[in-house]
Amino acid sequence: MRIILIAIIFLVSTKSYSQERFFEFLPGWRNLTIIEKGNKYLSIGNTSDGIGLNHYQFSDLNLGGSILEEWEFDLDSVQNIGSLYTNDYSSGSTGNIVTGLLRGETSDRFYGTFIKFTDDFQETIRFNSFNILPGNGTQIRSHIAINSNKFILGGFLQNTDFQVYSSLMESDSLGNIAWRKNYFCGNDCELFPVHILQAADKGYFFTCSEVHFDNTLSVIAKKTAIIKTDSLGNEQYHLHPGQPDLYAIRGWVLPTDDGNYITAYSDPMLGVLDENPQVNPNETIWLYKFDLNGSVIFEISLQNELPLIPGFDIGYPYTIYQMIYSNDGNIIITGHVNLYGFLLKVSPSGDFKWVRFYSPPQSEGNDAGGEFTRVYGVTPTSDGGYIMAGEYFSSPGNIYPEGIQTAIAVKVDEFGCLVAGCDTIVGIAEIPKVDLGLRVYPNPASETINISVSENIKVERIRVYEVTGRVVLEKAINGLPLGEGGLRGIDVSHLKPGIVFARGGNGRWFSGS
Repeated sequence: MRIILIAIIFLVSTKSYSQERFFEFLPGWRNLTIIEKGNKYLSIGNTSDGIGLNHYQFSDLNLGGSILEEWEFDLDSVQNIGSLYTNDYSSGSTGNIVTGLLRGETSDRFYGTFIKFTDDFQETIRFNSFNILPGNGTQIRSHIAINSNKFILGGFLQNTDFQVYSSLMESDSLGNIAWRKNYFCGNDCELFPVHILQAADKGYFFTCSEVHFDNTLSVIAKKTAIIKTDSLGNEQYHLHPGQPDLYAIRGWVLPTDDGNYITAYSDPMLGVLDENPQVNPNETIWLYKFDLNGSVIFEISLQNELPLIPGFDIGYPYTIYQMIYSNDGNIIITGHVNLYGFLLKVSPSGDFKWVRFYSPPQSEGNDAGGEFTRVYGVTPTSDGGYIMAGEYFSSPGNIYPEGIQTAIAVKVDEFGCLVAGCDTIVGIAEIPKVDLGLRVYPNPASETINISVSENIKVERIRVYEVTGRVVLEKAINGLPLGEGGLRGIDVSHLKPGIVFARGGNGRWFSGS
């Protein structure tokens, strides 16, 4: 018996929009976010002059991914200037703000930066640098804009004793600090800012990566630390999602419609303090929902939904970089896993929708010894899809003889597909069920199948896919109506197993028995 995976493309009257898909290499060695601005995209990231000096790289792209213009931003007498995370950028009514860090040509000291750009990011309106404490320096690793004259900055500070801690501070648009609060996690421990969210009570959720070391400075534990503060940064409580004996890293916090909050984290390692951590054979991504007071509402594992990644016999090595809401009210999580970037869609109640993995199509067949794709940021686009920013690296090989490290732009459709129809693959498809009376029978089938629908829908063509997504049969129907009589006797005797699906020309999916 065979179960055949079929995509049926219908001609319907519903108007649909065109969704671009591309995977492009961009100037610079890494980009962290891509913003849609009118009829183009703006990529923001970091580049290097080839002798170790880093600065900002900007690129304008058309909606098809082609570069329209590129430019760089640096400062005289500055050795390095750049940003580390996607949430170092904000754009909108509060202005175009970029936070980060810089280091002078003759000093190892880091300074935090706050830069306000013009609308086209070609010129600066305001530039501020921060040296909060005497010591090795200050780094601004995240911010949120409350209004045009109030910004909350997440800082990473080091004093003269090389003690490191995180700091939350309020700045106006001129860079004046109204208040600052520091947070510690004890001896042999450092807090690295990751994300800031304003809570319903006007306080803040300050998410950090909490890293513990032994006396040789080897990492022995990592935790997601969610610090809840009041409106002036005073700590109210401290959350550690996850089990005590697990690493729990890269958490973000989003509000939910019912007045609560949700975060996501991964758990790649097993181990407790003072012991050597080991690979967690059950590593996955977790969803953790809690209320304003920090009480847990649910904690859901996606272990049964997320696949093992080729190249790893055990473990699910997922690293999260961003978590946002999609245009349809679901949650999009992005990051990387082993060699691939990924995009994951879940509902606010923790229901799995789909997951996709990305690597450059132009690098297929690469025999390099080292290679990876990282996705650092994702933005919903006006056509219903998503555009991702990140980095691709390859050591020397047959495709890149000298190796390559480059920024990337990845544009996908509403189902996260880089190639149209990827959502027909079993196990990663999102299929809203709509009753059109669609019947594909017999099911299972071994020789032929018949198709019928209760509505008078015109069929353009039928495509049959292997579970890898490769088209193995395509039959033109040329707009013939199916109706109650249907289409009979389609030969599938030579095809490999699959599952029945149908797709409408308006981009929606239908399923039937």
